[in-house]
Amino acid sequence: MQFDKHRYFNLLGAICLGIVAGAVNLLPLWFLGSSEFLLGQFFVILSMLLFGWRLALMSFLLSSGFMFYRWEHAWPAIVFALELIYLHVFCLQRARPVFVRGMVFWFAIGLPLLWLFGYFILQLPLLTIVIALAKYCINAAIYLTVIDLLSFFFNRHSWQRHHPSLYKILNYIVTLLVVLVVILTSTILTNHHYSRIEYEINTQLNEKSADIANKIDSHLEHHKRGVLFTAASLSQGFTAQLALANLITLYPDFRTAIVADEAANVVHFYPDSFKQSLLAERVNLNVADRDYFNGARDTQAGFVSNIFESRGYGDVPAVAISAPIIAEQQFLGVVEASLLIESFIDLRPVLFSHLGDLLILDASNKVVFSTLDDFQVMQQLPEQAISSIAQYGKYRTFTATDEQQYFMMDTVSERHGWRAITLMNRKNGNIVAVKAWGQSIVLIVFIIILTSVLITQLSRWLIAPILKLTEQIDNFAANKNNNEFKPSHNTWLEVQRLQQQYAHLATHLTVSFEQLRQASSKNEKLNNKLQNFNVRLEQEVNEKTEELLKAVAVANRANKTKSQFLANMSHEIRTPLNGILGMTQLLQSNDKLPQSERDGLALIHQSASNLLLILNDILDFSKIEAEELKLDVQVVEIKTLLHQLATVFKHSGLQQGVTFSANISAQLPEFINIDPLRLGQVINNLLSNAGKFTEQGEIVMHADLQASELVIRVCDTGIGISADQQTKLFTAFTQADISTTRKYGGTGLGLTISKRIIELMHGQLTVESALGEGSCFTAKVPLIESADASQQCVEQTPPDLSGIQVLIVEDNPINQIVLESMLSVSNCTIAKATDGVKALACLENFAAQLILMDCQMPNMDGYQCTKTIRKQADKYGPVTIIAITANAFADDKMRCLEAGMNYFISKPINKNELYQVIHHWLKTLADD
Repeated sequence: MQFDKHRYFNLLGAICLGIVAGAVNLLPLWFLGSSEFLLGQFFVILSMLLFGWRLALMSFLLSSGFMFYRWEHAWPAIVFALELIYLHVFCLQRARPVFVRGMVFWFAIGLPLLWLFGYFILQLPLLTIVIALAKYCINAAIYLTVIDLLSFFFNRHSWQRHHPSLYKILNYIVTLLVVLVVILTSTILTNHHYSRIEYEINTQLNEKSADIANKIDSHLEHHKRGVLFTAASLSQGFTAQLALANLITLYPDFRTAIVADEAANVVHFYPDSFKQSLLAERVNLNVADRDYFNGARDTQAGFVSNIFESRGYGDVPAVAISAPIIAEQQFLGVVEASLLIESFIDLRPVLFSHLGDLLILDASNKVVFSTLDDFQVMQQLPEQAISSIAQYGKYRTFTATDEQQYFMMDTVSERHGWRAITLMNRKNGNIVAVKAWGQSIVLIVFIIILTSVLITQLSRWLIAPILKLTEQIDNFAANKNNNEFKPSHNTWLEVQRLQQQYAHLATHLTVSFEQLRQASSKNEKLNNKLQNFNVRLEQEVNEKTEELLKAVAVANRANKTKSQFLANMSHEIRTPLNGILGMTQLLQSNDKLPQSERDGLALIHQSASNLLLILNDILDFSKIEAEELKLDVQVVEIKTLLHQLATVFKHSGLQQGVTFSANISAQLPEFINIDPLRLGQVINNLLSNAGKFTEQGEIVMHADLQASELVIRVCDTGIGISADQQTKLFTAFTQADISTTRKYGGTGLGLTISKRIIELMHGQLTVESALGEGSCFTAKVPLIESADASQQCVEQTPPDLSGIQVLIVEDNPINQIVLESMLSVSNCTIAKATDGVKALACLENFAAQLILMDCQMPNMDGYQCTKTIRKQADKYGPVTIIAITANAFADDKMRCLEAGMNYFISKPINKNELYQVIHHWLKTLADD
């Protein structure tokens, strides 16, 4: 990019750029109010780009002279010179971008050198060095970014030589622009924030100085009142020594106190050692020369002196507060107390968690108190000196002898004319600004990284159509149909036109490449090699597949073992439960039994039902864990279902002294699509819990339609649930606490299953409760209205099986009795078998139209027996088989249907469920 003009032109250009560089370095471009930017290096590097490194050295020397004029040293110029050499060798000679390599130079060489110069040579404070290093880093990032952007537009051929990819160039250029904008913006905002901090510091200093001036007046007035009170006591005849003792006791900031008569002779001292100290120092005990004696004599309002050197006790500085002793309008003397100035240390201000400094001057501009070493107590400051410590710029500042700069504000107290000057070391403001700027640095890095990622994606998106066209060109084959090369309409206009030209070219190339198809024999050799490779690859894949199959088999066996255990548990528990529930249900319907016995049967039936509920909870939870729980959505008469649930609960689930009411909204539709069994399971669980945990008060069930959702709310006045217990309420096998389990029983699965069922319905189950006040559970599920009432449930009556022969295949005698009792009212002919072998033998002489088949039996189980019957249909006939099994899983039902059974009923057998299935079968026979 170097100009080939006349050498004098280049020389003049280099000189101009050097002068511009020096002038730019003199511009007041501050960073954090204490360090200025040196952007003139940009023009020096630009001189090297335009005129070469020799003339760039002249530009550099000129700019360094301006730097020396400004600072009286030019140590940073050494780093700038090294930067020029580095950029020339590693960037310009190789035609490489300068930003990345330039920043590597600054972090590896430039910043460490500047730290050494500042710390060991200039001996600057550490905070000043940190701010300066940050400034140099930002300074370099700005001018290196601009140099790269200018070189791209004016020396583009070098970029294309080293970065031929449009993707890389676009990504790099846009990233540079973003970095430049982010750095400039953050720097401006940081300086603005620092200006705000300066404003806040000076505002608080002003407020603190005014507040301290008021406190000084209050402090002096408070002690003056004590002296006035003591003088009044003496004028009324109180003992002087006792009055002085009380004064010192009540006002501990007083160091000594005296009483002088009308001739200014001191007649009383406190403490007594004070008098001994004065006598030892041979001090005149007459105070006529003291301002506090003359001032008190001339005014009855009390007198506060300026600071003075007291006598006795080491002649320390003190402030005297005195008051006249007047009796019957006759001046009898003066009471004086010396106030300690050390108490003013408590007035030292605190700003932004930093301790400020304080300077207090009395009315004669003598230093009363100072936290700075520049001022000594008792030092007299003339008015000109007070004005000189305030350098009036934007804010009032003071430079101490240790070169530390302070912000300052002063206020003169209204009553006594004392001056309170508050000061804040400027470095504390810098610390606050640096902390804020440190957060900005993190944000800047995050924004740059995020933007780089987004720009990368944008660049890929922009060049994607070009890459697509390139891929089409690479995939071109002469034997393809030319119509395949259609230009895409979802791309840029320029790329679309290029695709059109390519399609036209492909048409001509296809004709030209026709003769090349004779070379296909060579490809066969390659295909053979590829085939051999595929064989080896297939062998390796088969080996890996076999390993995976073995692992899957192990997992399936473990899962099958779990399922078999649950199935066996279900079978072994449901089989005796079937007998208990079936027989108690039948015996309860016998009106001839005494009421006491019927009540006992009801208790047995309820206990067995509870056991069945526990078993169902465990099975349901197993299904939920295996994600096998499915919903059976039907058309349901929702109001009827809710009334039935409420009625059952009202007659069986309430404790004595508890009332129950059900509020079912009239806005609910008549029929909805939902799983009635699972919805009833949830509502029953909520009602059961409410009845279990409510010993007095009421239980209310609300059912309403809200925002297209069915809302069921069960509220009670029971024991309630604490906030800590609510967090674990829906965890499996968990109740409120151990005492709850002991007192009320239960598995702790009910609410867990209810919540999973509601979530399976795309709803939610929540609780609101307070310990000792009751609980309110709310279930919300989407409501799908239906006008079809064909599937609504009706009460089942015993079927009429007159002329029908029924075979009961069951190995458990109790279950045989239960089934036979349930079918005894249907007028059917019943035969019984205890296993599959006997069932087949029985069918040879007993032409049964309906078989109630147990699945797990000795000798031959129900599955094998059913398969045999289906295989020999000509021998046994088209008999209908109803599975009666204690295995209640969905897999068990599917296994029964696959074996050839027509219907499925799980144990314990419910009479209505059995009748419903038989009614369905009879209806099917009638339709056929």
